[in-house]
Amino acid sequence: MLATLVSDSDQSHPLMERREQRKRTLLVFGSDRGLCGSFNRDVASALSEALETGGIETDIVPVGDRMASLLKASGLAPTLVDSRFTTRDFLSGDSLAAEMFADWFMSGLTDRVDVLAATPSGGAFRRLASRTVLPLEGDIGIFLTRDWIVEPSRAAILGQLAQECYRSSLVLAAVGSETAEQMARLTAMTAATRNADDMLADLKLASNKIRQAAITSELTEIVAGTA
Repeated sequence: MLATLVSDSDQSHPLMERREQRKRTLLVFGSDRGLCGSFNRDVASALSEALETGGIETDIVPVGDRMASLLKASGLAPTLVDSRFTTRDFLSGDSLAAEMFADWFMSGLTDRVDVLAATPSGGAFRRLASRTVLPLEGDIGIFLTRDWIVEPSRAAILGQLAQECYRSSLVLAAVGSETAEQMARLTAMTAATRNADDMLADLKLASNKIRQAAITSELTEIVAGTA
């Protein structure tokens, strides 16, 4: 719908403005809590690959306290933006965080807003290359019929639709990251439980061997004493 509205008129929206790519903002979705295995390290590895292929000045915005701490400690992101964003800040369609980055884009503080977030895939999660959320794509090549009756006006619908498309892209990134994080945590906790069970089994076996050796020793002493 957004592509068709734009292609069917000379109207556009500030969130769709295309300009020279001099600076971009990259939102890196991680976790706020631990116990999720290598989740944050895998996302940081994907960030390293994204920075190698970026080619423009990039401000890194970590989403999640653990991710922020990891990036600060690693020195991976020299242009790290100090923030206290969490995944939940982006789960609402009318989040203040989403509005802030839209304001950055429209005011010219950044020329592009990308997100880097893990998404669930089967029983694990997979890394994705960074994808652009601003500027919005308005020329995707899928055009519906142009025989539309537009109410109240094209400008009004375009304004609302552009905002919703942008917010939805951030919500999807946040939901996917949150789901992948929980799946990674489940995998890590399952592995930890299995390792603990194996350790208990090994300790029980060792304890039985020591007990059996003690019993054998006592029996040997008794037999030797009665001989």
